[in-house]
This record gives sequence, C-alpha cells and structure tokens, in this order.
Amino acid sequence: MENLIMRLDSDKQFQKDLNELEKDLKIEKICEKADILLNLI
Repeated sequence: MENLIMRLDSDKQFQKDLNELEKDLKIEKICEKADILLNLI
C-alpha cells in the first residue's frame, strides 16, 4: 500500500514537471514567434 501512495506522489510530481515543461515550451514558442514578427517589421 505504501508503495502505491509513493507512486501516486511521484506521478503527481511528474505531472507538475510535465506541466512546467509545457509552459516553458509554450513561452519559448511565443518568444520565437515574437522574434520572427519583430524581424519582419
């Protein structure tokens, strides 16, 4: 049972890490697009 709880906790942490990564990726993409737009101006 304890193992299951520990796994759930690490899954939650994993989800958090994934969410953070996704946010970072989105921000990077937005920055890239902004750079491209600025270069066009």
